[in-house]
Amino acid sequence: MMLITLPVVFPVIVGLKYDPIWFGVLVVKFVELGQITPPFGVNVYVIKGVAPPDVSLEDVFRAPSHFLSPS
Repeated sequence: MMLITLPVVFPVIVGLKYDPIWFGVLVVKFVELGQITPPFGVNVYVIKGVAPPDVSLEDVFRAPSHFLSPS
């Protein structure tokens, strides 16, 4: 995802005088959120694959929800 989008977006970000370091931090955080949220929660499906059979997919998708709610 980053390999495809960053070569297009990064020159625009630098041209708009945004700090590239903070932009990188935000991109990594957004990619992490995409890895744990439905419908494409790739990491969640991996956890379901190694979890015991009595753990449902719904339980696994509900587990990272505390990372999404504001404190």
